[in-house]
Amino acid sequence: MKYLVDGCSYFQSLKYCIIPVILFILLCFETFDSVSGINSPQFERQEVRDDNSDWVNMLTGETLGSNDSKGPSYTDIASINYFSDGNTLNATFWLSSISDLITGNAISNTKQLYYGILIDSDFNNDTGYQGIDYQVEIKWNDTSKKWNRSFNEFSANGHTRNITDIVDDHKNFFNKKSGSVILGVDLKSMLFPDKYRLFFYSYSLSNGNYLLDAVRWVYVPPPEFTVSTKPELLVLVPGQKKNVDVLINSTTGFQPVVRLDVENIPKGINLTTGDTIIPVPPYGFATTTLTLNAEETVPAGSRTFFILANISFINSTFYSPITNPETHKNPILKINSESIMKRFPLVMTITDPVPFSNIVRTWLTDWFNPLTGTWTTLTTIATGILGWRIWKRQSKRKIARNK
Repeated sequence: MKYLVDGCSYFQSLKYCIIPVILFILLCFETFDSVSGINSPQFERQEVRDDNSDWVNMLTGETLGSNDSKGPSYTDIASINYFSDGNTLNATFWLSSISDLITGNAISNTKQLYYGILIDSDFNNDTGYQGIDYQVEIKWNDTSKKWNRSFNEFSANGHTRNITDIVDDHKNFFNKKSGSVILGVDLKSMLFPDKYRLFFYSYSLSNGNYLLDAVRWVYVPPPEFTVSTKPELLVLVPGQKKNVDVLINSTTGFQPVVRLDVENIPKGINLTTGDTIIPVPPYGFATTTLTLNAEETVPAGSRTFFILANISFINSTFYSPITNPETHKNPILKINSESIMKRFPLVMTITDPVPFSNIVRTWLTDWFNPLTGTWTTLTTIATGILGWRIWKRQSKRKIARNK
C-alpha cells in the first residue's frame, strides 16, 4: 500500500514538473516564430492612386471615360493606402463619397456591392486561378440587408472555398467622416508569403449597371532599385572617351522592365547609351553601357548629371473572378501594373590634361629610379645573367685544365 501511495506521489510530482517544461517549450517555439523571420515582410504605409470615374462595364468589357457619370460614387476608388506589420495586411479604400450608403439613399437600389482584394501569394501564374490564390471581400447581402465578410482560396478553375468563417453581419469597416472602407488580411492564413501581389477592386450592380473599379497590381514588399556605375569615379580629361557600365539592381523576383534616360547632360560632354529598355531577370541584376566623350575645349571641374529610370512591370490580362451575371462568363480585364520613377545623380570630374614635359619626366623617373624603376629591374636581370655566364666559362676552363 505504501508503494502505491509513493508511486502515485512520484507520478504526480513528475506531472507537475513536466507541464511547466512543455509550456516553456511551446513558448519558445512561439517566440522563435516571431523573431526568426517566418512572418511576412513588414513595410510602412504605401499609397496607390486611381483615376476618377474609370469603371469597367462588366457586360461589355468597356472602360468608361472620366466624363461618364454612370457609376456610383461609393465604388469610385480615389486611392488605396496599405501597410503591414508582418502578421496582418491592412488596406484603406478612399472613395469619392459614401454619403449615399450612410444615409441609405442608394443602398435600396443596390443589388450587389463588393469591396475586395485579390492576392497572388507566390508570383506563379500556374497556381490558383490565373495566378490569383486568395481573395478577401466585403459584400452587401441584399436578402439579409447586411454586410458579409469572406476570405477565400481559389482553385485552378476559379472555384473558391472559405478559409475562415463568413461573418454574416460585418460592421465597423466604414469611416463615415473620411469616406473610406477598411479591409484586413490575416497573412498567417496564407502561410506568411515572403512576397506577393495585390489587386484592389470595388464592384456594384446598381440600377441595372454592372460596374467594376479596379486598381493596378501592387507589389509587396515595395520593390527597391539602385543604379550605380563602374567605375564609380567618373574622371575624364579633355578629348578623352570612356565607356561606363551602368549597373541596375532590383529586388529579386519582380522582373521589371527598366527604361533609362539621361538628364542634365553637361555642356561639352557627348553621351551615347547602349540599351535603354532593359528587362531585369529574376535574379535582379542587369547592365548597360554609357559612352562619355569629353570635347577638347571642355573646362576642368565637377559636373552632375542624372540617370532617370522608369521601372515598370508587365501589364496583365486575365479573366475576372467576378462572373458576368447575364452571360455567366468571366470578362477579360486588362490591368496596368505598378510604375516607379527613380532619379540617380552621377558626378563627373574633368581634370586638366597633363603637360607633355610632365609625362616625359614621369617616364624618366620611373625608368631610372634606383628602387622601383624599370632600369633597376633590367640591370638586376643583366647582372644575374652576366654572373651566370662568368661561372659557366670558369667551369669549362677547370674541366679543360684537368684534362
